[in-house]
Amino acid sequence: MPNYVFTADSTKAIYSMGDAAIPLLTERACHEDPWWFGTYVRHYAKFPRGIQKMLPPPDNSVVRQLVAAELLAKFGYAARVAVPDLIKAYGESSRKYLGLPPGHIDWARQLTNPAPLVISAAPVFRPGGYFQMWALKIIADEGSDDPQVIPLLLSSLHLPDSNLHGLVLEGMKNNTNFNTAIQHSQSILLIALTDYDPVVRAAAADMLAMLALGHPEIVPALLKALADQDNYVRESAMKALAKSNVPLRIVLPVVAGELAESNGDSQRNALVLLFHASGGGTNLLNSLETAVDDSDASVRIAAVQAIEYLGSRAKATIPKLTQHTLVPLEPDERVRDEAANALKKITHENTRPGNNL
Repeated sequence: MPNYVFTADSTKAIYSMGDAAIPLLTERACHEDPWWFGTYVRHYAKFPRGIQKMLPPPDNSVVRQLVAAELLAKFGYAARVAVPDLIKAYGESSRKYLGLPPGHIDWARQLTNPAPLVISAAPVFRPGGYFQMWALKIIADEGSDDPQVIPLLLSSLHLPDSNLHGLVLEGMKNNTNFNTAIQHSQSILLIALTDYDPVVRAAAADMLAMLALGHPEIVPALLKALADQDNYVRESAMKALAKSNVPLRIVLPVVAGELAESNGDSQRNALVLLFHASGGGTNLLNSLETAVDDSDASVRIAAVQAIEYLGSRAKATIPKLTQHTLVPLEPDERVRDEAANALKKITHENTRPGNNL
């Protein structure tokens, strides 16, 4: 087995085999040594020196396993055929590390109803930890249709290892190789959207974005996630809803709040959701004006706040806003106040020198 140096002759020989090396590396990465090898390792030091010279010294099986997985990762998408075996090997390694009972791990159950964990060492230093890292990288990067793969990857985010989190999340980001698996895991993802860990909740919302357009049944859960205390979860939920057909009036209160209070990514995602829910383009202002006439005062307030955020770009709404500053036409004082504030901002920006909007 080659060492970590990828310029080693043995490594070059493996790569010269092309994809034919993948089954060999998979076998080495996914299967533990036979019983006799453990006996050989334990008793080698007790052999007479003369016999030791005649026999090769035993090497570390954990090292061989993780190097095989690392080399396998270099084959990219071609290594996808190894994913089913890697899932099994990762499960066995995790079972030992987490102190779970013997037997197959049901990853959906482990995610939604995890058994008590008995973690005895830091992930970086534990045996098999680096193998798990490379196994997760291949699984996350290359994807799988296996229904266990989504709960497995989400469960890995429960581990106290931020390096693993980054590796998994980066691999799954916009990865269309998971489309089938995500469809199989819709119910699991909806449960994960309420997980105790915000990293898992955000990842679940990101995956549900792939289903948002054709599956209106997931929209209520995503709407509920807009009230999550974690900023990243809210951002992921907004991005997912922007791909759905959710009505503008439903998301306006949250969007207006994000535009008023947030900045950076949250504000950008709120604008994207506003744009898509309104129909985009020239429909944006027309849709907001329609929302200003909504029967629900909270929707009217949110619509006016969104217009205020747009400033001079929303000058076409001035007649509509003016109507809603008048008592006979707008019974709610809060809406009248918001409309007056929006008019001040729009007209002030319109009078700035050089403003051609």
